[in-house]
Amino acid sequence: MLETIERFSHYLMKNNPLLSIIIVNYNTKDLLQQCLNSLFKAVTDRSPASAPPTQRRSGSDAWLPSPRLVNMEIIIIDNNSHDGSREFLKELNSKSQTPNSKPQFLPRHAKVSLRHPALSQERVGSSGGGKLTTMVAHPAEDAEPPPTDVGGNQHDVLFRHPEFTRPAPEGAKGPGVSGSSGGGAPRMIIRRTPEMLKKFQHDDESRNNQHNDIFSIPQGITIKTIFNKTNLGFAKAVNQGAEAARGDYLLVLNDDVLLADNWLANLGPVLLEYRKQRIAAFGGVVLDRTGRRVESLGLRYFLGGRAENIANGLKWPETWQKFRAWLEKPHPVDGLNGAAVVYRRDAFLAVGGFDERFFAYLEDVDLALRLREKGWKMSFVPQLVAYHQGGATSQKMGNLRQRMTVRNWWWLIIKNYPGQVWRRCWWPILLERGRNFSYLLRTTPLKLWPATFWWLVKNLLELPTIWRTRKPLSWLAKK
Repeated sequence: MLETIERFSHYLMKNNPLLSIIIVNYNTKDLLQQCLNSLFKAVTDRSPASAPPTQRRSGSDAWLPSPRLVNMEIIIIDNNSHDGSREFLKELNSKSQTPNSKPQFLPRHAKVSLRHPALSQERVGSSGGGKLTTMVAHPAEDAEPPPTDVGGNQHDVLFRHPEFTRPAPEGAKGPGVSGSSGGGAPRMIIRRTPEMLKKFQHDDESRNNQHNDIFSIPQGITIKTIFNKTNLGFAKAVNQGAEAARGDYLLVLNDDVLLADNWLANLGPVLLEYRKQRIAAFGGVVLDRTGRRVESLGLRYFLGGRAENIANGLKWPETWQKFRAWLEKPHPVDGLNGAAVVYRRDAFLAVGGFDERFFAYLEDVDLALRLREKGWKMSFVPQLVAYHQGGATSQKMGNLRQRMTVRNWWWLIIKNYPGQVWRRCWWPILLERGRNFSYLLRTTPLKLWPATFWWLVKNLLELPTIWRTRKPLSWLAKK
């Protein structure tokens, strides 16, 4: 749909960039550099969005890049780092280029159907055949030929592996074989073998190691920096970035995250498709830094005061076999892993953003509960894959994570839970809070206990203030 691309182009050519990327940094210079490198690489990556199979009208294969969103801004908030991060950010800010007035897109002669692979499936083959998610492009006759390194193979949407489909043997028919109305050779969907999955995993591991040197800042990217005089915490720093942002969407990105090369390419069609729906946040697959384990496929919330990362700890990419239906298309979820989440800016600001009293941890869960109270939804999009180290900042701050978990769960429950939920779930609530406190006891070194004790006393005295400012959420009583 050329008209769709043109509408998207006019939309992006407003003074406000479409996407504002917010990154909070505190003494993690090296990880911040790697995060920015992966981000710049995702901007300049020329592989098709979601690596979809594309077909010419004549039936032969062709590859055509998806609309490339380059008109965006990056806002980095530094919480008084002393590891050289501030000097690095000042140098980076000086290199930031002014944004283009006109974003880069597909050549005008290309006619493209923007049917996002996460939103539309086509059944390939006769009865009994498998499913293949597609986004079909129909270039004009004078379109550029496909890259020579593609090898004519179609790619699997989720895993981007060229061996998932191959040309069918001559005369092949039956399930799993797709014909071509334009006279091209039929395609055959082959099974995803363990060897292929291992090859895919090796490719991802190789990509994980490609972020050591700073890339040049892509054209059209502006970088803003905010330097705080003290460590104000993650929640307040993100709110600072949201206030300074000009985009309609906010990508809140942890500084220890690497984005998959096609992350931004996959995001654009999703935002376009859902822009008129009341979806406040989008998130995707979060793997550990090695790509071998799943960290999250979205959050599942329990009234006892527990937010569970779906599929946490399972092996990847074998996980797709167990969660295949879950990974085929977007799903509504209770919440999203905070490592890489895209929020609608108007929804984020309308509910007050993150609760700055939380400082760090569970502020994203609290926000998800408050967004749902206002009728907003959150969507898990499997095509958005990110790699997260986890705990990069808190590991340098003693038992910060354990202390924040104990305190913030109590604050979240007190400020959001109506009375009937307390009466119905008091025992699970106490049990979960006991587990949090037990974890704090087991993991805190003896030398930190005096400071931890007085910190707990100080925050215990703040509970009456939290109670007076509570705003119970009515939807929780119906859960």
